[in-house]
Amino acid sequence: MRQLLVFTRKEWVESWRTTKGLILVSLFFFFGVLSPLTAKFTPELLQLVTDSKMTISVPKPTSVDSWVQFYKNVNQLGLLVFCLLYHQCVSGELMKGTLIPFVTKGLQREVIVLAKWLNMFIQWTLSLVCCFAVTYGYTRFYFPDNASPHVLKGVLALWLFGIFLLTLLLFSSILIRSSYGGLLVVMGVVGLLFFLAFFDQLTRYNPISLVSKNMAFVQGKMSFRSFGWSIGFTVLAIFGGLFASIGLMNRKKI
Repeated sequence: MRQLLVFTRKEWVESWRTTKGLILVSLFFFFGVLSPLTAKFTPELLQLVTDSKMTISVPKPTSVDSWVQFYKNVNQLGLLVFCLLYHQCVSGELMKGTLIPFVTKGLQREVIVLAKWLNMFIQWTLSLVCCFAVTYGYTRFYFPDNASPHVLKGVLALWLFGIFLLTLLLFSSILIRSSYGGLLVVMGVVGLLFFLAFFDQLTRYNPISLVSKNMAFVQGKMSFRSFGWSIGFTVLAIFGGLFASIGLMNRKKI
């Protein structure tokens, strides 16, 4: 346990020293501000850029529009930036040989895997909570309505998918010792999940449902019970991916 705490602290300090943590939190904070402001001022901007002879009927924005922007920003750009920042979390150190001194001094390999997973988990959770809190505050200020009664359900689904993604990122970074090999594996798996989403009989098991149905959760059109299999499969995939990463790391030549 002491080794895990020490190495996790080392990973945390390093992520901020290399500005990865700062970039991630700053970007998500920006998304938190941008989402409700985009929903609020887009109709007014459309009126400004439209010819005076043309009339465009734009519905009054609601809290739903703000959360739509939130999930567009985080699901697309936020998760992409996270993968780009941490796609070499293990492979980069394997290529540079920076883990050799730690292993030769008795650091257990599973501690390395768990510490890196914990650091990414904390970074992802902190960034998402920051983004959600800012969006929630601005949305309540600009759109005091009841159109989005279940915002926590939507963000919890996104949070769980993010953990699944970072676990996959960790596994692929151990699997392939190259600059972008692991990232390609992640993109391939996510692409496969999007393809499988076209088959209705597989949707209930597909982790991608957790980021494609966010607004249905937010508006109360779907409950977690409807996607119980998807949530369960995602949790199993997280634990399975973590154990597989540890097993792979133990057999990896450092």
